[in-house]
Formats: sequence, structure tokens, C-alpha cells
Amino acid sequence: MRTDNITLLLLIANLVFSIYAFQTPGILDKYKFNVGAILYRKEYYRILTSGFLHVNLSHLFVNLLSLYFCGPAVYSVFAMILGSFAGGLAYLFAYFISMVGGNVLALVTKKNSPNYSAVGASGAIAGIIFAFVYFIPDAQFLLFFLIPCPAWLFAILFVGYSLFGMRTGHMNIGHEGHLGGAILGMLVAVILVPSFLQANWWIVLLLLIPSAIFLYFMIARPEALTQLLKGNINFGYSRGSQKNAINPRTQQPTNTRSNVQTPREEMDELLDRVAKKGYDNLIQEEKQRLDELSAQLKENYNNKDN
Repeated sequence: MRTDNITLLLLIANLVFSIYAFQTPGILDKYKFNVGAILYRKEYYRILTSGFLHVNLSHLFVNLLSLYFCGPAVYSVFAMILGSFAGGLAYLFAYFISMVGGNVLALVTKKNSPNYSAVGASGAIAGIIFAFVYFIPDAQFLLFFLIPCPAWLFAILFVGYSLFGMRTGHMNIGHEGHLGGAILGMLVAVILVPSFLQANWWIVLLLLIPSAIFLYFMIARPEALTQLLKGNINFGYSRGSQKNAINPRTQQPTNTRSNVQTPREEMDELLDRVAKKGYDNLIQEEKQRLDELSAQLKENYNNKDN
């Protein structure tokens, strides 16, 4: 198999940065995707740097192998339709937008879990795989490296497993990054090379309809999405009833759309995290906020006594 120069460079970059992180203490913690560091310390570079790091050699090997087999075919189609230079740019755009999109989806769905961390090129490579599936849906994949499986069926199973994993947290895998990357990789391929839609429209619908439903909840009804991922959603209520929704932790009425918390509620939530995970596992911003709230509530108590 002839590997194009762009795929080769991506393979080398992932290999070099990952091996360097394996051998250098502190690199993984400094550059990994971490919700708290991105939202509170504004370390947005982690959205990109985390995509070139891996947990271990097996994680790295699976990602590099997937890119090696799917990347050149995707590049070839882009180059054939758009020309060599534009095709190379399209390929790189699909790779990096899938990486960023996967991490942004993880950031949105995990925004209330500041300790959530992830590394790996899986989101970017999922995007390349789904672009491949759009171009060549009848190609044969090896499921678990053993079972022959058409690419379109593999993609459907992938989406289903990702949605299931997001709901259950199955196997400590970054399902959000995988699904976000896959969606954007296919969308980029569809937008830039629409000529394949005439033959392969069915696979696009099969994959993007459930993903579109998921994105609807994420954008239009994030509170419903949160309940869906926890398995507690009730589709029977109307929009007007949201103002009187019950917070399952406090059993008190709360505005679920704005998620406005009183200082006491915010402090109770932080204390719950301390009870479950320990004070040392709070990030610095959470520790600082806990101190601020303690001082604020103490001052209010003293003023009330006076």
C-alpha cells in the first residue's frame, strides 16, 4: 500500500509526540484534554495537543494502524476530485476539524465534570474513517481484527456503541470525542465531495440521523440531554413545565434551563464532590471557589447575628 506524504507526516507526529510523552514526566498532564483546565484556566491549546498524545503503546498502535489503512484512501479521493493541493488541504481539514469537534463535544457534555481528562487521536481518526465509509461503504473492515464486516455496518455499530457508551461511561473510553469526530469527518466529506451522495446517500442518513437527534438535544435542550445520558429522561413534559423541574439532589424547585445556583447550593455540590472523591482531587479553581463560598457564608452568618 502506498502511503501519501500527509498521512505519513500525521503518523510520524503522533508517534514522536506520544513516545516523547511516555518518556517525559509531566507532559501528559500538561497537554492532555482536561475540562477544568480548559474552562477555568482557558488552556484551549489542550484541544489540539491532546490529539497527539496516547495513554500507552497499544492505544497508539490501534490509532496509527487505523489511520494507515484509511487515510491514504481518503486523501486519494479528495485529491482525485479536488486536485492534489486542494485535496491535501481538504484531508488535513477533515482530520483537524474532527479532532477539534470531538473534543468540543466532550467539553460540552462533560462541562460539569472538571476532572474529566482524555488523550488520543481517536476523534480525528474517527473522522477519517467515516469519510472513508462515505466514499467506500462496501469496503471490508476486520471487526476486532478478526471478523470481516462491511464498512457501512462497522460505522453503524460504531455510532450505536458511542451513544451507548456516552450514556453508561462504558470502559472509560472517550465516546464523546469519537462520535463528534466521526460526525464532522463525514460532514466534511459530504460537503466537499457531494458527488458521492447520489450513490451513498443511504449510509449518510443511517449515520447522521441519530447523530442529528443527539445534536438537537445538545443544542436546543441540554437539560434533556443530561437526563438522557443518565437514563432519567422523561419525554412527557412540556417546555412550560421546565421552570418547576425538580433537582434530584436537593429535591427543591430549580430553573433547569439557566442552572442558576445559590451560593449554598453551589457549596453543597462542592462538598458532595469532596465527600465522594476527597479534597485533594478537586482542581485548584474548585478549591478556591470552596474557600470563597465558605468565607461568604460565614460573613453572611455573622452579619445576621449582629
